[in-house]
Amino acid sequence: MSAGVIVVVVVVVLAVLGVAALLRPGRCGRRLREQFGPEYDRVVAQHNGDNRAAEQELQVRVERVERLDIRPLDAAQRERYLADWTGLQEQFVDEPPSP
Repeated sequence: MSAGVIVVVVVVVLAVLGVAALLRPGRCGRRLREQFGPEYDRVVAQHNGDNRAAEQELQVRVERVERLDIRPLDAAQRERYLADWTGLQEQFVDEPPSP
């Protein structure tokens, strides 16, 4: 075998190993577990321990959020929303709705 053939074989083997590593089960689950934290476990429990179904649901959430046009607020907007939120919290504490 010539050196060129050996190099091609090595490259093909490395490519196959790389693809296999990417497709290895659990890789997506680890990423989703890190991203969602305790929510991951809650969704798995909702699916009666079916990790695959839970991960599909969480992946749908990720894809939905990626389609949103989320932009940071400028300082004035942030302060206005923070003041509004603080006011609502104070109102709830001072005068909670009656049952």
